[in-house]
Amino acid sequence: MRDRLRQGGLIGMFISLPAPSLVESLGGIGFDALVLDAEHAAFGIAELEALIRAADVAGLPALVRVAAIGPDIGRALDLGAAGVIVPRVESVAQAERIVAEVRFPPDGARGAGAVRACDYGASLQPYLEQANDHLAAIVQIETLAGLDMVEQIAAVPGIDGLCMGPFDLAVSIGHPVGSPAHAAAMDRICRAARDAAIAGIAVCATARQVQHARDAGAKLAIFGMDRMFALQAAAAAAASIKAKPG
Repeated sequence: MRDRLRQGGLIGMFISLPAPSLVESLGGIGFDALVLDAEHAAFGIAELEALIRAADVAGLPALVRVAAIGPDIGRALDLGAAGVIVPRVESVAQAERIVAEVRFPPDGARGAGAVRACDYGASLQPYLEQANDHLAAIVQIETLAGLDMVEQIAAVPGIDGLCMGPFDLAVSIGHPVGSPAHAAAMDRICRAARDAAIAGIAVCATARQVQHARDAGAKLAIFGMDRMFALQAAAAAAASIKAKPG
């Protein structure tokens, strides 16, 4: 995942429904990665394991947005996640702790075990040798405090990307999404990522926003979520039926 982020041009989507069959069916549609939203969605560790397994079947790397810095980072990686996105990061110390949670020694302090990511121990040594090079550590900038420190956070060794949290950031800075102040904040995050030679990651609601993010240099655009797409398709189907007489 680290290499793919460096290359860029990626499109992902959020998964908020605990439906492994839906995740499995997304293979081949055109998305490059999935972001399992363990911060806001109603699923726990068992559901997360099933969703990561389904993503593996679909051939799609699964990033997990964890709830906070802490043991959830290691647990998501143990289940086979390709990396983590950690919300509300506001300091260099927090970013350094995230790197420590993601990387095995000597680059970090992650604990090793006979877990799913290493075939329940059968491939432990190869996994230990490769994981630090492959797993992505991504921080989400979505508060005024995080924005004020974004350049220093981006420069922390081992951080692979800055994910822009547009809605929480709008609330935190006191300016709505789409306002000049909000746009300037988002541009600052993307510029900090470029200057640090790491990935800028944008959360997008429309295809136009995806194109804007790409033009700004974002390596990964997270476009919509499963629930949103289901509701849009259902609303369009209902409208088409009601529009026909008889």
